[in-house]
Amino acid sequence: MYIGGYSPFLSAVLVTRIAGGNHGLRQWLKRTFRWRIHILWYVACWFLLPIIGLGLFRFCLYLLLGGRLDFSEALPWWNYPITVPISALFMGGNEEPGWRGYALPKLLKHLHPIAASLVLGVPWVVWHLPMYLLPGGGGYPPIEWFLIYVGGLSIITTWLYCKSSMSVIPLMLFHQGTNHISNYFPMPTDVLPGFTDWVVLTAIVYWITAIVLLVATKGRLGNSATAHE
Repeated sequence: MYIGGYSPFLSAVLVTRIAGGNHGLRQWLKRTFRWRIHILWYVACWFLLPIIGLGLFRFCLYLLLGGRLDFSEALPWWNYPITVPISALFMGGNEEPGWRGYALPKLLKHLHPIAASLVLGVPWVVWHLPMYLLPGGGGYPPIEWFLIYVGGLSIITTWLYCKSSMSVIPLMLFHQGTNHISNYFPMPTDVLPGFTDWVVLTAIVYWITAIVLLVATKGRLGNSATAHE
């Protein structure tokens, strides 16, 4: 599982090296892992968006639907800023150099940002299918719900990629933050009988956020390129 998590990144490295040689690979790595960006995007992707944009928003919906408060199983908050950047290197965040560092800019050259986001969401989901062979399905939601909420999440991450100077470092933090935030907002009550609560609520939160971003950016998602027009 851990080795496979690097396959999008390693695939991007391999294809870039074959297509552009050592020089092309060095340029791609320098551009993809650009760290000199505005600190706002580190703060937003590490803390604000995962904690407020997903965790708190989703938890409020849970409470409105009659969910019960119980923080006895929640992790202490001091754990969050330490765990997220470390685990981003090994679980979840390590996918981003492949998805957003390589595939997304290629797609944006030919497709509208909305189309590029949704197209990228499909292989992103398909790539996770082997995880369903693990006991308990690897903790993943039903595949149809996975497709639904990844669509919204992919739109959000396209906006983040374009606004953070096309660096994947903040996206790695965001990806892992969204994976980790449930540990701090436990939802022990079954508020949606017949459904997996966290999946449905996550899909709602992602798509509300995605729609707000689409309206605010007039569908551009922060992308200024015109090659797709």
